[in-house]
Amino acid sequence: YDHQQEAGRQRCCPPPNKLHILDENTKAGVCCPAGQYYATNPQGGRCCANGHHTVSQPGKCTPRACAGPCTLSPVCGDERTNGLNYGSCYVMTFPDGKQLGRRRDDWNYEKDGYIQDIPFKVCRTATDCSKYGAVAPDGSFYLEDQLGGIRDAKGSKGWNNAHNGNHLSMTSNPTQAGQFQGKTSCANGECAIQLFGGPDGGGLTYACPMQNPGITFVSLSCLLFRLFGS
Repeated sequence: YDHQQEAGRQRCCPPPNKLHILDENTKAGVCCPAGQYYATNPQGGRCCANGHHTVSQPGKCTPRACAGPCTLSPVCGDERTNGLNYGSCYVMTFPDGKQLGRRRDDWNYEKDGYIQDIPFKVCRTATDCSKYGAVAPDGSFYLEDQLGGIRDAKGSKGWNNAHNGNHLSMTSNPTQAGQFQGKTSCANGECAIQLFGGPDGGGLTYACPMQNPGITFVSLSCLLFRLFGS
C-alpha cells in the first residue's frame, strides 16, 4: 500500500500510477506516475523520470551521471612485448574502426558483426586467465570471449576457436580454443597487431568479399587489428 495514504490502508494505486515498494516486509510503497520511479536519498525522495534521474537533495530530481569517463587505450607493443597483458581484456577493431563482432547466429565472428563490444580476455592457457604480466613478442595466448553465448541461460563464457583453420568462431569447449601469437605492427600510422594462428600458424584474412565478411587463416595473410583495453 501507499505509505503516504496509510491511514486509509490503500493497497492499490489509482491507474495509471504504479506502486513502488519501499519495504518488502510490510509491502509499503509509494504511488508514482507511469514511466517514473521513486528515487531516494537519506533525507527523503520523490518520483523521478524512470532510469534517468536521482535525488541529489530533498525534493529535487537531477540527471544521473557516470563517476567518470570510460576510456580504452590502444595496444602498442615494443621490442619487449607485443602490447598485450595476460589476464587483461580487449575489444578488437579493424583499422577502419569497425569491430570484430559476432553474427546473429551467435557463434561466427565477422567484421562489424551484429553482436558488438565483445571483451576478449588474453589467457596463458585455456584454463589459466590469471594476471601474469606482459605477453612477449613471440609469446602465445588464448582469447576468452567474456560475453559468451547470448542464448546461454547460464552465461557461460566462450573461446575464440582458431585451432582448425576454418572461419573464426566461438566455442564453449576449452579444448577447442585456438592458440594465437601477436606481432607488433602499425596501420594508418597508429599502433596495430597482426594475429597468427590456425594449424599452420598463418595470418588472418577476410573469408570472402562481403559487407560483413567472416575471418579465416591464410598462410601469407597480414590482416591487422587494433586492440583497445583499459
